[in-house]
Amino acid sequence: VVFIILLSTNIGYSIKNDLSLSGAVTYISCIIFTLLLSLINLMIQKKMYAKRAYYITDKRILIVGGFFHLKYQTLNYRFVGSAIMRRTMFSKVFGMNSYSINLIMNINKQLTIKFFSLSGTALSYLESADKAYKQIVDLTYGN
Repeated sequence: VVFIILLSTNIGYSIKNDLSLSGAVTYISCIIFTLLLSLINLMIQKKMYAKRAYYITDKRILIVGGFFHLKYQTLNYRFVGSAIMRRTMFSKVFGMNSYSINLIMNINKQLTIKFFSLSGTALSYLESADKAYKQIVDLTYGN
């Protein structure tokens, strides 16, 4: 949007003052570059989340996903220190019903970086996040 506003301003100013439109090429390249990066990001995110699934059992949470091959991660409830359910930023902006659950581990676990979390593990884009959150909290703190 910023590049489009700058492009429009540049074109309007250039036409008004009888200048060349050579500066517009820079803004058009920036717009094309931004659109290409956004498209690549969308394709990567779609591929990553197409194979992602969460299974909540009575003893653990199984996370399945991956980009090129499936990776399995198991989280035992006894190692979960806290669980926080949040509505995602894009959910608020676009009126979507998207939530993430952040699980902070209570052990010295290797720092993992996920899409919605910088520590612990994040369960993102859950269809019924409130039910999953209630079940996780009951199984974590009920023991």
